[in-house]
Amino acid sequence: MHNKELTRISRGMAAILRHGIGGAEIDENGWAKLNELSQTLTKILKTKVTEEDILNVVKNDIIGRYELDVDKMKIRALYGHSIPVAIEYKIIKPHEVKDLYHGTVMEKIDSIRREGLKPLNRLWVHLYSSYKLAVERSLRRKGRPAILTIDAKQLAASKYMLFKAGKYVYVTKHVPSKFIKRITKLESYHENLKA
Repeated sequence: MHNKELTRISRGMAAILRHGIGGAEIDENGWAKLNELSQTLTKILKTKVTEEDILNVVKNDIIGRYELDVDKMKIRALYGHSIPVAIEYKIIKPHEVKDLYHGTVMEKIDSIRREGLKPLNRLWVHLYSSYKLAVERSLRRKGRPAILTIDAKQLAASKYMLFKAGKYVYVTKHVPSKFIKRITKLESYHENLKA
């Protein structure tokens, strides 16, 4: 299977498992049956998607977006939800983390300075331990890309709990602006990946 097709299936999986699109049954903990996800993907993408295709997406996902329960033949997205799900994340203690990053656009900086980072249409604010991933996220948004450097150690020590949701992804309900250490306006994608 080509990378383009894997990406297409992965995006379809995210739409279903994170946002409830397509009508697949997702339980209160975010789990969906593999066979039902396969059927829903086939319907949405208008091409046959097998359980093996889904497993191939998970196997090739270096970011760790999905979790499999092979015994029960279920799958779930670990973060990025706009639908209510209850996933137990590992609480991060201050000594376990330093800086994290968030990709945004310059057009939102004034609002972020006033109100901090909020989940908006998601359940959580997403932060990344990888600068490169934050850059990639900011480039997906409309506007002039920017990266926020978050003092995650201080955030985790505060009343705002920080959780590990994926290999490089951390989540919290709010990041007050006092925890933003730096705002970096991205001039060029390649220049900023060197940081």
